[in-house]
Amino acid sequence: ATHGTAVGLGLLCLFIGAVGKSAQFPLHVWLPDAMEGPTTVSALIHAATMVKAGVFLIARFMPLYAEASWVLMTVAGIGALTALMAASMAVVNNDIKRVLAFSTISQLGYMFLGMGTVALVYGGFTAGLMHLLNHAFFKALLFLCAGAVGFALHNYDMREFGGLKKYMPVTAWTMLIGTLSIAGVPPFSGFWSKDLLLEEVWLGFAKGGSTFFLALWVIALFTAGLTAYYMFRLWFMTFLGDYRGDHDEDHLHDGTWHMNLVLIVLAGLSIVTGFAIFLPEGFVFLPEHPIHFSVGHLLAAWQTYAGLAVVAIGIATAWVKWGPNSVEDSIVADEDYSGFAQVAYRRYYLTEAYYALVDKSVVATGFLLDALDTYVIDHFVDLTGKVNAAAGKWGKKLQTGVVSDYATAILTGVLGLVVVVVYILRYTLGRGI
Repeated sequence: ATHGTAVGLGLLCLFIGAVGKSAQFPLHVWLPDAMEGPTTVSALIHAATMVKAGVFLIARFMPLYAEASWVLMTVAGIGALTALMAASMAVVNNDIKRVLAFSTISQLGYMFLGMGTVALVYGGFTAGLMHLLNHAFFKALLFLCAGAVGFALHNYDMREFGGLKKYMPVTAWTMLIGTLSIAGVPPFSGFWSKDLLLEEVWLGFAKGGSTFFLALWVIALFTAGLTAYYMFRLWFMTFLGDYRGDHDEDHLHDGTWHMNLVLIVLAGLSIVTGFAIFLPEGFVFLPEHPIHFSVGHLLAAWQTYAGLAVVAIGIATAWVKWGPNSVEDSIVADEDYSGFAQVAYRRYYLTEAYYALVDKSVVATGFLLDALDTYVIDHFVDLTGKVNAAAGKWGKKLQTGVVSDYATAILTGVLGLVVVVVYILRYTLGRGI
């Protein structure tokens, strides 16, 4: 039992490292600020490589995690909470890259949720890694489309966008494909992995009867609706209606053909990668627990229709509030947010709390070092000076300038040396040496 507990604690610490790497609650605050970097960098490291490393780390250690169910329950809980919180923050943000950053945090939460379901069912492992694969393509596409918009407008505030579909058709249509995929609309890739993930979370509840897994499924389902809402809010505000910015419309256009080619390729991959689940061997990551998917299974699962229903509600709500006819009335200045919208916009005050903690820690450390310098180091330096001064005064008294005093001191030293030598010789000769 002690050995098992030690292994569990070790795996929990490993997961904490993955939480920081993959920006999960409560170590998620760094990723939105990292969006200040170039969009192409964001598309690579935040969609396909760097932040995915935490999920992959948990996946690689899954044979060990499978033996510590309480750790996996923690993984699932943190993943679901992160997915919901990040989605709610994306709903009220107006910077197109930050919306995608919060979306990345939320989708990573889905992946961790899938990893955690292995506590009761193995299919969540497959769903989580499949979502990791699909997310790499549609999120890279979304980031690069955002970069194309920023390249044309030199701005990332969606409140100053609008009507760009007329000027940037390639960017608009490819970004719509990415939006449909991340929202979980069939037949785009995000639908297959997210639907499988939701089903596996439900199976975890059905198998174990745990209200914890039921709560996870409800959170994941609600987050799916929020995802559809904030992503279509982004697309509607950016590409539909009238242009609201002050940039010269004559200079609004798609990127170069190189940029467009990349968008088109990623848009195609955002469609086809989801169909890998229908391969004859299934989309298998755990050979001893294969997961086989079929259209018949999909159509027979009521969870599929529940997921599609919340997605449809999210899209419809986004259209009503952010469609061409209502977007002007829905735009709110950052300082005018109130209630829960303000809490979500302020990132649940976690960022401010971290900054305050760091500020107070730095100030407290400064006071401590100042006290150490004033009351320890300064006194030590002063003491050194006082000792040297006292030694100088004592030594000055020996310098009388009288020859007889110096001769007496020399004779005393010589006699002392003779006494010491004689004593040593007597001691050594007496021992026969």
